[in-house]
Amino acid sequence: MCGRYVSPEQAAIERAWHIGRSTSNAFGQRYSVAPTTQVPILRSRPGPDAGFALAEARWGLIPPWWKDAKPPQSTFNARAEDAASKPMWRQPYRHARCLVPAVGWYEWKTVESVDNETGEVHRHKQPYFIHPSDDRLILFAGLMSTYRAADETVELSCAILTRAAVGPSRGSRARALGRLGGDES
Repeated sequence: MCGRYVSPEQAAIERAWHIGRSTSNAFGQRYSVAPTTQVPILRSRPGPDAGFALAEARWGLIPPWWKDAKPPQSTFNARAEDAASKPMWRQPYRHARCLVPAVGWYEWKTVESVDNETGEVHRHKQPYFIHPSDDRLILFAGLMSTYRAADETVELSCAILTRAAVGPSRGSRARALGRLGGDES
């Protein structure tokens, strides 16, 4: 599952996918994007200028039928194996797909370390940054939804499609990092 990732700056997205400047509010690169954060997404642009349009969405899907004032929890990832059949994902899976640009993502491994003074063994999670070895940008498959709140505000939201790992990642590298804090823009 993807719980944190690195988001590229808007200029890099525009260069990589040949998208013209769509907003004067440029996205900066963010090194620890967390769920519920506003993130850049690419969505289809129909018509004579077909291609991609760059938009901003909340990372954590809110389905159009959602009635509660509080957004649903843990809707930032959708399991690809279940997305077509689960009510939360069904409509976006069929009709509202998007792409989420990224530099790479983080995976955590539980490791043990020994305190030299006390001899105590401590367990902690070590983050590893996974990214293409050639440093190209990547795209996560995503689902998106437009939600209209009770106060009539409209919010675009998204989720990343994930699946279980099926072996080593080819053409990528992993680098162990220190503690991962908040967004280090």
